[in-house]
Amino acid sequence: MSDPSPPPASRPSTGARLSKFFGERRWARLLLFAIVGLPPLVGVVGGPLILMYRLNAEVKASEAYRQSLEAVRASSVVREAIGSPIEPAYWTEAQIVYEDKVRYAAVRYDVAGPDGKATIEYDASFVDEVWTLARAKAKFSPEEPFVRIWPAGGKAKSSADPPDDDVSESSNDAAQPK
Repeated sequence: MSDPSPPPASRPSTGARLSKFFGERRWARLLLFAIVGLPPLVGVVGGPLILMYRLNAEVKASEAYRQSLEAVRASSVVREAIGSPIEPAYWTEAQIVYEDKVRYAAVRYDVAGPDGKATIEYDASFVDEVWTLARAKAKFSPEEPFVRIWPAGGKAKSSADPPDDDVSESSNDAAQPK
């Protein structure tokens, strides 16, 4: 007599294998998180990023930013220190104060040239729908003081606009921005 061979082992279905591997509750939790938890998470993370992008774009679109970048590019002091062409970095730091119909801005951004980098700071005011550059200064290393690049030579715009304490005077052939 021959020994009967054992019956072939039955193979579980694909769904049963996945259910066994992941567990049904894990799938339900993942689905619940995708439906309920993911949209608020995207809003909490994405909302501030969109806001930062929009504020940065608004500062860079202002006339004062354009004027300060013109002053930086026209400054012989900046060109000698970092070379030319001079390109601004993407991000800016800005503090804008609103008072009645006047806005004041203090903005900081970095620029780079072929020979180095500099940090630019400028002050501007927004009166009668027009941004006006008050002063711009550059710093080429953390150890050095800021150098006034606009108005040229560190001259104050008016008697109400005294020179900064942390700015060294420089003779500069930068043309005043329009």
